[in-house]
Amino acid sequence: MDNATVIERLRGALPDAIDSTSEYRGDLSIFVKPGAIVEVARALRDDPELSYNFLENLCGVDY
Repeated sequence: MDNATVIERLRGALPDAIDSTSEYRGDLSIFVKPGAIVEVARALRDDPELSYNFLENLCGVDY
């Protein structure tokens, strides 16, 4: 599955959770709205078409 399809499925499942996305050299970054990280992680894991089982990086900023 390509990154565009992953984004489409995730936005379909959680339309208000995703702030933005970017792709660099094939690596997908998903910028999640505050308070939605658990929902997004569960959706990525539990969707049978996605079945993500590894979180590579999690960053946060507090201004």
